[in-house]
Amino acid sequence: MNTRVIVSVACLFSLSMPGFTQQPAPQPEAKKHSIGLNVKLISSGGQSTTKTGLATKTQSTSSAPSYSVELRNFAQTDDNVTVEWYVFSKPVGKGSVAPHLYENGKVALPVPAGKTTTTTFEPKPMVRENRETATATFAGSDIVTSTTSSTSGEKLFGWMVRVMADDKVIAKKASEPSLEAMADNPPTKAVVKPPRPKNPRKR
Repeated sequence: MNTRVIVSVACLFSLSMPGFTQQPAPQPEAKKHSIGLNVKLISSGGQSTTKTGLATKTQSTSSAPSYSVELRNFAQTDDNVTVEWYVFSKPVGKGSVAPHLYENGKVALPVPAGKTTTTTFEPKPMVRENRETATATFAGSDIVTSTTSSTSGEKLFGWMVRVMADDKVIAKKASEPSLEAMADNPPTKAVVKPPRPKNPRKR
C-alpha cells in the first residue's frame, strides 16, 4: 500500500521537472487536393406553346438547360468531394433588378486518383409568358380596336459550380465573373417570384 503511494508521487514529481514536460500530440497533416473542374452546356432544351382565346393570345416559352460537370483528380491518391451547383435568373423585362438564386443542388462524388468523374445537373424549366389582349371600343359609328401585351416569367442569368472538401472550396467556376466572386459565400435560399407588369404597354 505504502509502496504504491510513493511510486505515484515520484511519477508526478518527475513529470514536473525540467526535461520531463509532456509534448502535444502531433497533428495529422491536412489532405492536399488537386481537382480540376470543367463545366459544359449539354443542351439548351425548352419548348414554346401558344394558346388563343376569344380575345387573348398567350405564348409560353420554357427553357431547360442541362450541364455536365467534369472533375479531374491530378493527385496520386483517391479523393472524395461534394459538387454544389447554383443557377441564377432575372425577371423578364426587369433589367435593373439584380439576379437571384433560382435553384441549387449538390452531390457527393468519389474521384479516383488520376481519373475523371462526371456528373450532370438540370434546373427546373424557366417559363416566360407573353399575353396579348384585344379590346374593341365604339367611337361614334366606328369601332376602334387596340391590343395590350404583358410579359412575365424568368430568364436565365448564369450558373456557378463549386467543389467542396474538408469544408473548403477547392475549385470553382461560373458563367459570369460576378457569380464566381460569390463562390465563397453563395446564397442558400432560392427566391423566385415572377412579377406581372402593373401597366401593360399598349400598341
